[in-house]
Amino acid sequence: MKTKNRYNYYFIILSVLLIFYMLLYPKEITSSAFNALKMWAEKVVPSLFPFIVAVNIFISAYIHLPKIFDTISRHLFGFNGTVFTSALFSIAAGYPAGAKTALENRKKHLMDSKSTETYLCLSLNASPAFIMSTTANGFLSCPESAVILMFSTVLGNIIAAFIMSRQTASSPKAIYACSKPETYDFFSVFSSSVKTATETVIKVGGYIVFFAVLSEILELSGIIDIISKAIILFTGTDTMLIKGILSGLLEMTNGVKNISLSQAGINIKIIASAFILSFGGLCVHFQSFEFLKDCGCKLKDIIKARLICAVLSLCICFIILEI
Repeated sequence: MKTKNRYNYYFIILSVLLIFYMLLYPKEITSSAFNALKMWAEKVVPSLFPFIVAVNIFISAYIHLPKIFDTISRHLFGFNGTVFTSALFSIAAGYPAGAKTALENRKKHLMDSKSTETYLCLSLNASPAFIMSTTANGFLSCPESAVILMFSTVLGNIIAAFIMSRQTASSPKAIYACSKPETYDFFSVFSSSVKTATETVIKVGGYIVFFAVLSEILELSGIIDIISKAIILFTGTDTMLIKGILSGLLEMTNGVKNISLSQAGINIKIIASAFILSFGGLCVHFQSFEFLKDCGCKLKDIIKARLICAVLSLCICFIILEI
C-alpha cells in the first residue's frame, strides 16, 4: 500500500510540473499539440480506422482459411490460421493495431495469456507506409533504405515470436479453440465494428497528443540535452543521434526525425532508425496497454516484447548493411 501511495505522489509531482511548463511555454506546447493532432488526422485515422473495422468483421465472421495458414502458424508460433492472418493485417496497419487484434482474439478465445506475448512480438510493428514513405523517403531521404528497414523490422518480429513461442508453450485446446457463431448478423457486426474503431482512434489520438507535449516539455526543460551530453562524454557519438534515440524511446516519430537530422553516416542512421521503429516508444506501449490491460497483460510484458524485437532488428539491419 505504501508503494502505491509513493507512486501516487510521483504522479502528482509530474502533473504539477507538466502544468507549470504548459503555463510557462504556452506557444510551444500548443504548437506541439496541434502538430500531433494534425499527424493523427492525416496519418493515423485514414489507416487505422478502416483496418479495425475490417479486422473486427473478419474475426467475427470466422472465415475458413486455407489449411496452409494453420500449418505455418501452428509450427512456427503455436496459434491457428485466423490469429496468424490477423497478425499479418496488424503488421500492414502498423502500431497499435497488433494490440487491438490481440484483444479481439482473446475475446473470441483464439489465444490464451501465454500466447499473447508471442502474438505481440509478431504483430506490433510500424506500418510499411510509415517506414517506406515517412522514414525512408521523408526523414532519411534514402529510398534504398525502405526495403532494409522493412525487412529488418519484420524479420526481427518473426524471430522474436518464434523464440517466445518456444518459451511460453500454451495448451493446444486454448490456442486452437474456435467455434463458429450460431448466428451472424452482418449489420450488427458492422455497427459494432465502427463503434469500436471510433473509440479506438480517439484514444490513440489522446496518447499521441499527450506524449508529443511531454516530449516537447522534456526538450524545453533541457533534460534530454543533459542526458545526451552525459552519454556523449563516454561514447563520443553525435549529439543529435543520441537525442534522437532518447526521444524515440518516448515517441517514435519524433525520434526518427531527430536521428535523420544528426551528422552520423547514413548507415548509422538506418540502424538507429530500425531500432526505434521496432521498439515503437512508450507512446505506442501505452496505447497497446490500453487495449490489453483487461486481459491480464502487463505493461512490462509489452515493453519486454518490443525490446527483444528492437535488438534483433538492429542486429539484422547491421548485418545487411555490412554484407
